[in-house]
Amino acid sequence: CPTGTVSVLKLSGPKVQQWLDLVETYNATVEGATKKLKADARSLLTPAQMAELDRWLDKGLNPEVNRILASRTR
Repeated sequence: CPTGTVSVLKLSGPKVQQWLDLVETYNATVEGATKKLKADARSLLTPAQMAELDRWLDKGLNPEVNRILASRTR
């Protein structure tokens, strides 16, 4: 969560918007890479394997990363 990381990183002032802009760029890059991976994988994986890949990518890494970051601030 970009806004959640603002507080975890203790950002303030103009750095908040700069951070949010960086995260937006990162998210767009990841989204594009994910779409390409899924498109490229269609010729390699079975429908069942594609469903598993979709499941992995739908969950994403953010929940785990957020949990780790939150535990470090305590």
